[in-house]
Amino acid sequence: MNPAKFLAGTTTSCARPVQCAPNTVFDAAYYTSGFVIVTDPSSTGKTIPLTINAPTCIDPVTGIQTPCFSPTTLPTPLWNATASVCSQVVLQVRYTFTYSVYITTTIITAATVDLAFGQISAGASSVLQTFSTVYVVPPTNVSTLPVPKSGNPGYIVGKPLLVGTLVKNGNQSAIAYTPNPQYGLTVPTDVFFSGSTTPSCPPAGSRSQRLPVLFGYDSLAGCTLSYTREDLTNNCAVIRGRVLEVQTLAVAGITHVGRFGNASWEDLEGWVQISNDNSSATAVLGTPDPAGTCSSLLTELDIQILTAPLGSKINPQPAILAMRINYVLGRFQYRCTTPLDCATVPVPPATTPQQSFRIKTTVSFVEIENRPEMLVPPAPRIVPPLPQDVFYPFKIGGSGKGLDGQKWRILFGFGVGLVLVL
Repeated sequence: MNPAKFLAGTTTSCARPVQCAPNTVFDAAYYTSGFVIVTDPSSTGKTIPLTINAPTCIDPVTGIQTPCFSPTTLPTPLWNATASVCSQVVLQVRYTFTYSVYITTTIITAATVDLAFGQISAGASSVLQTFSTVYVVPPTNVSTLPVPKSGNPGYIVGKPLLVGTLVKNGNQSAIAYTPNPQYGLTVPTDVFFSGSTTPSCPPAGSRSQRLPVLFGYDSLAGCTLSYTREDLTNNCAVIRGRVLEVQTLAVAGITHVGRFGNASWEDLEGWVQISNDNSSATAVLGTPDPAGTCSSLLTELDIQILTAPLGSKINPQPAILAMRINYVLGRFQYRCTTPLDCATVPVPPATTPQQSFRIKTTVSFVEIENRPEMLVPPAPRIVPPLPQDVFYPFKIGGSGKGLDGQKWRILFGFGVGLVLVL
């Protein structure tokens, strides 16, 4: 067991042998009772209760989490002989601790737990459980804590992008953002669930199993979803919602990106508005899909960031000039590789094979090189040009035996130099 460390948010996973029985590690009571939370080690035994949020259940097909049980009557693991599955088992546990910072100490003021239940098939020998701890501060305490930045002032390559949402209160405006990279700009990646060797997209609402977008790093990320032909035919709306949630979890609410790595939430001039028109992401074709096809899916998300060095020539600082998010729709179409795959006669679910479909997200940084060019002026003339009437009434130009203008200029220059020498 890994102990939870104060102010150190973590996410860990472990595979455990299946135990479909109460009072085991798959029972909700194991994570909600039998311990106390002390507000401050230096206090005289002052404790706070653990609040249980509304539990959710993970759909075994889509991975979507929906509310299912009451927080006051948590279930215990139950074996379903008809379906040969163990249901009501705890698969995800998340503790959220709220703390406040004072002059001489830091104390925990509240604690909550989120439980996600699922089911285990009869053939599984082990189950993957995920545990996470998150530390948050009340809004009135945020200004008292140091906020991590991604540069000072320019972005540091490899640091997370600062993204936030413009909020207004009357005639005042500010940028709301969370310094935790998990709640910043992230992209989905493949994860492996317990008892399965097939990659899959992260669970719905999971931010800890995603990859942060780092400044200066182009990336191509994605994850895999597996469906049967019947899923694509009968549950296209559910699949469409699942794909939309995975792709837009981190970009749905953001409106601005920090121009520099030390952008302040109070200074709106330090933020750049994001071009984020997501109206096309939810567009649905009017014509029905054929059997085994699900269209109008957000299969690709393209994030483009325009950067440039700003500031003095001696020490320019990397900055973001613009950011755009493009939404690309596609479809999942079942591939009929055997006669049974697309049989017109209904096939028993046990023999219906699943096929994998990929969704992807691309991140590209485009730098504008604005380097100054050195201007080299033409070489000056040895003898400066003289006006035509400098020796009036003598004539400078003309033909015949008189001296032409160029000779007069040379003679004049020689005379001036001789006078200076003398």
